[in-house]
Amino acid sequence: MLALRMSSVLVAALVWTAEGAALERGEFRGEAQQVNAATDFDVLRPRVAVSATGDTVVGWLELARTGNPPAAQGRVRFYRADGTARGAQQNLYFGVPDTSYSDTVVGIDGAGVSTAVWMSQTSATEPGSRLLFRRYSPVGAALGPATSIELGIRASLGPEVAVAPDGRAIIVWSEGPDEGLVEVRAIRLDSDGATVAAPAPVVSIGSTGEVPRVRIGIDDSGDAVIVWVFADDLFWRRLPLNGPPGPVSQVNVAAGVRAADLAVDGTGAFIVTWVGEAADRVLRRRYDATGAPLEGETEVFAGTVDGVSVDVDADGDAVIVWAAKSFTELFAQSFDASGAATAPGVVVAAVDGASVEGPDVALDADGDAVIAWQLTTRTDEADRNAFVRRMTGPADVDLAIAIDDGASGAPGSSEGRYEVTVTNTRMPAGPGIGQADGVLAQITLPAGHSLIDVETDGWQCSGTATLRCVPAASLPAGDERSLVLRLLRPDTLCLDAEARASVTSQQFDSVGGNDTLADNTWVGAPGTVSVVATARIAPEPDAEVLIEVRRDDGCVGDLTVSFAAEAGTATAGTDFGGGGTFVFREGTSRASFPVSLVDDAIEEADETFDVVLTGADGGGAVVAPDRTTVTIADDESRGGGGGAMPATLLWLLLAAVCGRRRLFVVRRTSR
Repeated sequence: MLALRMSSVLVAALVWTAEGAALERGEFRGEAQQVNAATDFDVLRPRVAVSATGDTVVGWLELARTGNPPAAQGRVRFYRADGTARGAQQNLYFGVPDTSYSDTVVGIDGAGVSTAVWMSQTSATEPGSRLLFRRYSPVGAALGPATSIELGIRASLGPEVAVAPDGRAIIVWSEGPDEGLVEVRAIRLDSDGATVAAPAPVVSIGSTGEVPRVRIGIDDSGDAVIVWVFADDLFWRRLPLNGPPGPVSQVNVAAGVRAADLAVDGTGAFIVTWVGEAADRVLRRRYDATGAPLEGETEVFAGTVDGVSVDVDADGDAVIVWAAKSFTELFAQSFDASGAATAPGVVVAAVDGASVEGPDVALDADGDAVIAWQLTTRTDEADRNAFVRRMTGPADVDLAIAIDDGASGAPGSSEGRYEVTVTNTRMPAGPGIGQADGVLAQITLPAGHSLIDVETDGWQCSGTATLRCVPAASLPAGDERSLVLRLLRPDTLCLDAEARASVTSQQFDSVGGNDTLADNTWVGAPGTVSVVATARIAPEPDAEVLIEVRRDDGCVGDLTVSFAAEAGTATAGTDFGGGGTFVFREGTSRASFPVSLVDDAIEEADETFDVVLTGADGGGAVVAPDRTTVTIADDESRGGGGGAMPATLLWLLLAAVCGRRRLFVVRRTSR
């Protein structure tokens, strides 16, 4: 079991911080978040809705802690799929005197457009009830003012709302009793939020002085299912988009239903859950798309219970949540489409000195859950706040990461570029299914490199030697995101520089081995070639002279360097050979190539010629200094001495530091 232990007064408002640890199915995405701002108002029964791709809206009613009656106001707040908030809470309405307000309920469509619904009832000189709703864009911008519908003077209870993926919605509420009847009434909205027809009754019940408590769900076609608790029993009815309501059926067998909820999947199959038998059990019952029961009463939990909620994903997987243990703990249990538990129940919240009340759960298309609840402290200064916590669902992703250091800067530049690509290789199966939320790419730069900037929009990166980069949006199945890092290279580049990268998300990654990469390269550029020294002395008896060259600003790939030999006072063909090519091997910063010399057996003065670097294939470039002047020291007799070494010259070849050869010429004259 996974537990969150909270203090009696303070619960830190934490968001998903993407620490880079892979998650298993059913694990939580970080700690709980407090939804509401700290004010002098108490939160009552927060409600949550989640789109197929994970966009989230939370709505709630607030009542002032002082005043009789206390002032009321409605609030909403919006979150991205990774759990980060889209700004602060927003005012839905400010209450007016002599008016009471219902809970605020919310729904959301497949595009992330949400609808917040509430009711008001005035006791002023012109009493009456009103149904109100307001729609918001996926980023939380209000789509116009609230719509108000007059309901008359009867007492009302509710409302509840269900929104289909295409944006069509249905709102239901209870009215009465009046003339021996209580009614459940409904109104439908089109995908633009316009009412389709006037409110109409969908259930009529003989009055016992009790008003039924209603919940509703909707499938992809717009058909809805309604459940209600009345006289301790639980009933359901289908409300087709076109045509009259279906028959009324009882859900429970044992009496004593206290509270209920239902969830409908895209095909119209549904699951009903409730608190039964003197609030000592959580029960459920599953139905197929035709309304045929798939099971009898099925026990989910035995123990003291208060409040229950359920939702399903696109595949029929479900999560049921409930408060238990004298309201001190909040539990969640996951089930697959067959109704089998997929893992042991988990503790969403465990509270010392406070009560967990009014739990509500909503799932995205692949089963990632957002759970909301009201936390009431048990102190003299009791207050009520709203919290949410996110849980990973049963679906998986397969993230892979790649690094391409071929996006390098111009040869000779002190800048380099790395392109990092994150791919979700899971096959697409519908909106939101297999989507990776909270993607985090961690890139450790090659030694000595530093970040200049990120050249790709849509990413946020932080850090120095190790970068933590997060894309602005989730990564759907089959999609990829790339970013280009512009780096400052170190002075010494011909090292086996290693860039390391890894990627994680808030989903279970089913395939290992492709989400971590070590990229061993020299640097992200072929580099430049130049001569080490601009002058060189060579003895004529040598068959060749070695010209030393260096490679800077890169070491990737073999470079084929061409050179030419140009006559000075020396004569081409008579004193020295011609040009040619040599290969500068990858990873080396120093090399040398030979130019042939000719011993002409003629006594003459020292002669010179130039060796010039003329080009470099393989992406490299020749830069200054690109020319060295070779002095051929004549070896013929200069007035004395015999044998192999002339009397006039002493040649010394010394080994110097750094492995370089230095040729010193000492001239000696006869006296």
